[in-house]
Amino acid sequence: ELPAGYATMIFAAALPPVWFWIMDRRLMQFYNYDIERANLHPAKAAKLRKKWNRIAAQQPAAVTAGQES
Repeated sequence: ELPAGYATMIFAAALPPVWFWIMDRRLMQFYNYDIERANLHPAKAAKLRKKWNRIAAQQPAAVTAGQES
């Protein structure tokens, strides 16, 4: 399910920073903020882990408690 309509997502895809701002959050919600479940580019892995581990720590316990192994 798209977070917005097709036209909005086509616009977002034309602007990579906007696309990643939208889709990174959706991806992390899907993975219950467990960054290790995502496929990371090796050159950017450390920076992404630092960013998303900090964000995951700010999430309510109910959001991150349902993690699957």
